[in-house]
Amino acid sequence: MKFSPLLSPEAVEAVKPKTGFAKEIFTRVKGEKVSSRFGSVTTIMDCNNDQITFMNPETRKYATVPMAAYPGALPVSATDSQAMEKMFQNLKFDVQTKKTGRSGMLNGIRADEYEMVLSFDMPSAHQTSSGFKMVIQQWIASPEETDRIPAIQEFAGYSARVQNKMNSYDVMQKVFAQLPALGEKLRGPLEELRKINSSLVLKMHVAGYMPSVALMLSSNRQGPLPAFDADAPLFEISMNLTELSTGAIPDSAFLTPEGYEAAPMDDLVKSAMPVQSLLPGQ
Repeated sequence: MKFSPLLSPEAVEAVKPKTGFAKEIFTRVKGEKVSSRFGSVTTIMDCNNDQITFMNPETRKYATVPMAAYPGALPVSATDSQAMEKMFQNLKFDVQTKKTGRSGMLNGIRADEYEMVLSFDMPSAHQTSSGFKMVIQQWIASPEETDRIPAIQEFAGYSARVQNKMNSYDVMQKVFAQLPALGEKLRGPLEELRKINSSLVLKMHVAGYMPSVALMLSSNRQGPLPAFDADAPLFEISMNLTELSTGAIPDSAFLTPEGYEAAPMDDLVKSAMPVQSLLPGQ
């Protein structure tokens, strides 16, 4: 992660724990079972038994529920939900996706670049615009690589299984139902992202732009003002594939370790959502 020089060191440290971005995502697939570790939470999906398990190694707690019961209730109270609906009802939203035409070799795999631009514009109480733009660039394995590289063929099968399970239980629909105003705005872009991510992502770069906030920060900054461009990103996130292997995986990778205690699923979901502290009223 990279932040604008306009953010003070104290502000960067305050924001980092709330972003929820880990340094590594580690996914293992064996037959109909998928284990993914991301930050403090590990999930195990059993597509045969239609079950999903959340584990938190830091607290040594776990929860296993049927896929039909996932994801449960979001940590949003009725008051927060009403505040969010009011906040986002006037949100102007636009999304543009394209294949840029650029291609190249990454990790010995031919990849094509795709770009998605999400633009938000929310009028404030002072009738001024609070625009936000996010640009997502992804390098995705070319379709012909599926036949050439066994690991990519396995990954394609994994993606199809996971998406079929998610779709069959309308997981996103359950989430949107709890956040009606924002959910309707994001439904289309999330569908576009899901279509793109059905193939192996080799490299990703995300940049967030908020010119009005950059100007506000520059005017409020104490001490010497660093050189800055209001149109430059306030933050950037980069991710790269580091390893792709077809090596054997032990069955223990898909089991809950001994000594873990059962906990409510809602508690495990909350621990995987650091952004809950950014909800209205919190």
